[in-house]
Amino acid sequence: MNRSSLPLRFESSVPWSIAATLIMFSLSLNAQTAGAFPELLTQDQAVALALTYHPSLRGAQASSRSASAGVTSAQSNYFPALNLSAGGTRTDGAFVFNPSTPIRNQSYNNYTAAVSLQQTLYDFGKTSGRVSASEEFYDASVQDFESARENVIANVQLAYIGFVQAKRLVKVSEETVTQMEEHLKQAKAFYSVGKRPQFDVTTAEVNLANANVASIR
Repeated sequence: MNRSSLPLRFESSVPWSIAATLIMFSLSLNAQTAGAFPELLTQDQAVALALTYHPSLRGAQASSRSASAGVTSAQSNYFPALNLSAGGTRTDGAFVFNPSTPIRNQSYNNYTAAVSLQQTLYDFGKTSGRVSASEEFYDASVQDFESARENVIANVQLAYIGFVQAKRLVKVSEETVTQMEEHLKQAKAFYSVGKRPQFDVTTAEVNLANANVASIR
């Protein structure tokens, strides 16, 4: 697998609560920027947010980059190593060259430089084994990355569908409450003129109470 093809932005699965939080957070941001009528976060936007900011995806990406660096490090043993070194010393002291002459203070500077080139010709497959193991580890990290990415996308899509479904259920429950209120008004009206018994009014009140409870849930 080509390591350079690893996407820089992704990518473990996302709990529904996290995806729903992203949706509500986006709605809040839109409300602040778009006034009283915010735009609804689309499914594609929700997926893009998760792929960009989800911490598990960032962790998977960092693991892949680390594995890629491990491959490069293992492959470096195939190439020669050039070493450069340099140093210097300074010697200060008093020297007597002739007993008849006074002591002279002298300073000596010594400089050294070295260049060495090292190349491994054969190591009984040690380097090739390290490279092969590093490449397999990298391939596994990329597969983990892609698996985490697909899990994020799937879970965000499921959460988004659940969010939309919940909104529709709320609307249905509100309509049900309105209908039960009308039924109660009718039952009271018929009871007041003697066309329906008290039981119908009580039944309508119970149905309205149940509808209110369902709407709250």
